[in-house]
Amino acid sequence: MSVTDPLRLLALVGVVAVVVAYLVTQARRRTYTLRFTNLDLVDTVAPKRPGWRRHLPAGLFSVALALLVVAWAGPTAPVRVPVERATVILAIDVSLSMQATDVAPDRLEAAKVAALDFLEVVPPELNVGLVTFSGIATITVPPTTDRDLLAEAVTRLQLAERTAIGEAIFASLDAGRLEALCRASMLASWDYDHRYCGRCGTPTRRDPKEAARVCPSCAFRSYPRVSPAMIVRITDGRRILLAHNRRFPGGVFSCVAGYVDPGESLEATVLREIKEEVGLDAAPPRYLSSQAWPFPHSLMLGFATTASGEPVPDGVEITDARWFDPEDLPHIPRRGTISRRIIDLWLDEIGVPSPPDRYW
Repeated sequence: MSVTDPLRLLALVGVVAVVVAYLVTQARRRTYTLRFTNLDLVDTVAPKRPGWRRHLPAGLFSVALALLVVAWAGPTAPVRVPVERATVILAIDVSLSMQATDVAPDRLEAAKVAALDFLEVVPPELNVGLVTFSGIATITVPPTTDRDLLAEAVTRLQLAERTAIGEAIFASLDAGRLEALCRASMLASWDYDHRYCGRCGTPTRRDPKEAARVCPSCAFRSYPRVSPAMIVRITDGRRILLAHNRRFPGGVFSCVAGYVDPGESLEATVLREIKEEVGLDAAPPRYLSSQAWPFPHSLMLGFATTASGEPVPDGVEITDARWFDPEDLPHIPRRGTISRRIIDLWLDEIGVPSPPDRYW
């Protein structure tokens, strides 16, 4: 066992001093001498020698004081934890090819039974995710230990059109490592930025029990920051509105996005950002999905809404914004990003194949 602040154990010297002072005081108790002519009277009047019980309160007080000092020093004990936690991704084809009956009753139902049987025997501490693929590969359930959620998602699987086996493999890899990569990046950024206390400037220490940094001077605790942000897919039926941010590479367009202001709801953020960046009034948004976004510590929440009219870029963040037909999309973000995911969901809804990844 060790302690987080060994210097605080020096206070035990004070506890020892208190004990020594008590013993010296007891040894120097004054003795009173009285003259009695009758020894029987002395035996009756003089008090009996006190026993050990009179020292019990002082002893208990000293022990309690010593325990408080040790607790104040922050005792810690090493705990062995696995270096990494395994993640298993179930990738299930839900294309029309799965209605074949070469496996009874058909391929999809057989795959469901196999997946449910697997969930019954997989160790409970392992993360399991579900990826389905037809026209596009979709992370249906991110890696989790919630077996009931996974079983419900497997049971509800239905046939769709088209097949994309390669995309399912890449989506499985993304689902398995994206969470870990985002967490590592966000924790490293937070740890570096909070080496000193934001209140008094004292160097902080890591808390061994949780993700926190603690100031030894004023006891202020800082935790990893998560900044909510939104991204929204805007359509008007068969067209989608995409915008070019001044920080994007040339020719790349994406969905409108922005950070949530203090005291603002997500829905209000969506409508405000659309109005500010492209000058349109949009319908009430509908939530779609979310993704950790470590640039440096955001949580991106995806929405969908509809609007009409000609967009007017704000000229500050957005330098260009246009309506695009699904068959004539510009360069859009690569697969694995939430922007691409919500765009591909719309393309799948209207029956248009997703374009291949380009350079961004």
